Amino acid sequence: MPSLKTISQWIKRPLLVLLCVMIPFLFAWNRILFAKALGDGAPGNHGSGAVAKGKYVTLTATVKSKAYDENGNLKTFTAGPALCRCSEYVGPEPVVGSTVTIKGKYGSFDRAFNKGGFDSFAYYKARGMDYSIKVLDITEKKPAPFLLHERLNSLRVYLISCVRKYCPRESGTINTLLLADKSGLSPERKNLYQSVSLAHFLVVSGLHVSAFAGAVFRLAKAILRRKTPACILTIILLFLYGMLIDFGVSVARAIIMYTVRLVASILGESYDMLSAASFAAILTLLVNPLWLTDSAFIYSYTAVFGIGFMNEAGILTGLSGVKEKLKDAVKFSFAMCLIMLPVTLKFSGAYTLGAILLNLCIVPFGPLMLGDGFFALAASSLGLERLAGFFDLIEYGLLKITDLLALSVLKFGALRLSGEPHFIVILIYYAALLFYAFKGRKCMGRLSGALIITCIMQAVSAIWWWTPAVSMLYVGQGECIVVRTGPRTAFVSDCGSTSKSEVWNYDLEPFLNASGIKRIEGFFLSHSDKDHSSGIIECLESYKRNGIAVDALILQRLGTVDPKLEDLKALAGGNGIPVHEVAKGDRASFGDWKLNFLWPAPERSLGDVNSDSLTFRAEYGEFSMLFTGDISEETEGRLILNRLSADILKSPHHGSKSASSEVFLRAVNPKATIISAGIDNRYHHPSPEVTDRLKDLNIPFFCTADCGEIDVIISGNPTRFTIKKFRNIFISKVSKYHKPLYR
Repeated sequence: MPSLKTISQWIKRPLLVLLCVMIPFLFAWNRILFAKALGDGAPGNHGSGAVAKGKYVTLTATVKSKAYDENGNLKTFTAGPALCRCSEYVGPEPVVGSTVTIKGKYGSFDRAFNKGGFDSFAYYKARGMDYSIKVLDITEKKPAPFLLHERLNSLRVYLISCVRKYCPRESGTINTLLLADKSGLSPERKNLYQSVSLAHFLVVSGLHVSAFAGAVFRLAKAILRRKTPACILTIILLFLYGMLIDFGVSVARAIIMYTVRLVASILGESYDMLSAASFAAILTLLVNPLWLTDSAFIYSYTAVFGIGFMNEAGILTGLSGVKEKLKDAVKFSFAMCLIMLPVTLKFSGAYTLGAILLNLCIVPFGPLMLGDGFFALAASSLGLERLAGFFDLIEYGLLKITDLLALSVLKFGALRLSGEPHFIVILIYYAALLFYAFKGRKCMGRLSGALIITCIMQAVSAIWWWTPAVSMLYVGQGECIVVRTGPRTAFVSDCGSTSKSEVWNYDLEPFLNASGIKRIEGFFLSHSDKDHSSGIIECLESYKRNGIAVDALILQRLGTVDPKLEDLKALAGGNGIPVHEVAKGDRASFGDWKLNFLWPAPERSLGDVNSDSLTFRAEYGEFSMLFTGDISEETEGRLILNRLSADILKSPHHGSKSASSEVFLRAVNPKATIISAGIDNRYHHPSPEVTDRLKDLNIPFFCTADCGEIDVIISGNPTRFTIKKFRNIFISKVSKYHKPLYR
């Protein structure tokens, strides 16, 4: 009979091999599940289901979890396949585990509309939620058979409220780190840490769970004085803690791995990190294959497998002594930067190399923050106001130091990589990294190794090919156009919306990061209306932390003073950004793009914000496009005498019937028209009059409400261009490239 130790050696690596074999099959199954959800009438605004957004629905299901806002009021809860929003609900809270009948308004989750955008449909689908309901009424049908989950939920609410009461300085961060409650987290800190690739610190990660488990095990062992009971008690408390903070994928992974570690200790077996991680991943994916493409799953398992392979390669010395530990800390921080680089670029589009230094600080600060936060939580729950305030003050000091370091890193924009890498590039990168870790270090000197590492870091974020392109982003009822001028540069025409908030943070900045664009050579504003300017204001207000440089703000030159434009000038000046005013007759160039400004003419101002919109014709070789802002039919009449012919027309005023006259369309004679308008917008843009006119003139038109992001790609001979509709990637199996159009 083979010993347990021999058996453990047999199964050590096969678990890792099994995971690698499973992934392609689970990935295929993952895509099948998403295709089914999108095509068979499943909830979601891209499905063909009979339920329309905003319609009244009734659902009977079991309550699974609850979440609260910063005031302690019920914000959302999950029941069956629905995320239930309680902003309009007044009544008793449902009990976790009970079966309830919910009446409310149906809502759906959107796929990403732009490159780099957040895919809320995939995010919630991986967490078992297919649609949302705005709750109006709740009726309990069956009480919860077990109240453990509800009791734990009540405990969590109580602990959160205690920390808020007794730790006013850092309650938001303490609750985030220990209780997975982000409702009180400072938006400024959240945005700052995201900007410097430190967002992983503001979640309950596997590292936190492992630290908690280690402390509990040592305490249990000291009290019980026996290993086996201490292990069993620790496992029970770990699973209760997971239930308390509502199992996330990273938390579940850490709990499974630590449980394997404790079981191995009971059996007298050695613990293998890679095998434990493989077992956790296999178990998680068998329960829900949709986790495979979720960013939380990929971040968590990339980090833990990276640490495992780092140990296998012998990168860390593991020796005692201050000097050796410092060396290990530097190596660990740099290695984790290399390991997480492509994953971070894939999901956020940008990575700050200063995160290496920040992680070096987090290594000693992390345990201190967690330990201090735990004591603050304990003191708060016992009502020890002064003691809790003392620990709160220490936490405040530690976090302020981290904040200052993060702010200093923002100043080094040159150390920021951006650009979403292709899947094949990621595979090649990791293959090169593994080769260097296991073989390359032995046959290369330190200098050559450093050069190779630098090259592969830059390569994974490099834009190996680029082509001039015009991208009209979906920003709801508003407008934003990005014109690619180089591998890392672009100019932007307008950015604003009246139906979406924070279009810079959620639409334009993620698109620029994912596209590898680090500098806006010119930020054009056609006119001061909110649907064209709100995102520009957001950009300038957060300019010192967004990591993307703006060379100039370009406004139209008017015969009158517009107070909104004056405010923009002051905001730009405060950030050291030059402001230029242009009008009819002016010219400019960005790379190989030539711009000819056609309107406004200050001496012939129409006195209307829309009618005096900045209008210009952009040329790249023989390709041309006409940018029209929100000009009216009257303005169109004044432009007729200019050279207006263009391959692409940006439809004036979102396709409003007050513009796009037949005379104007014939003068431009475009090969295609692109229109920016929000889904189900209250203005009914684009108007039927305009779309009928375009059809009568045989002019193809594309609207962001139907296509999401619209890309006009100039390839090969500049006379040829292709129109690409972003949403085709997700809502149909046809090619994402529209039939090429020719001049």
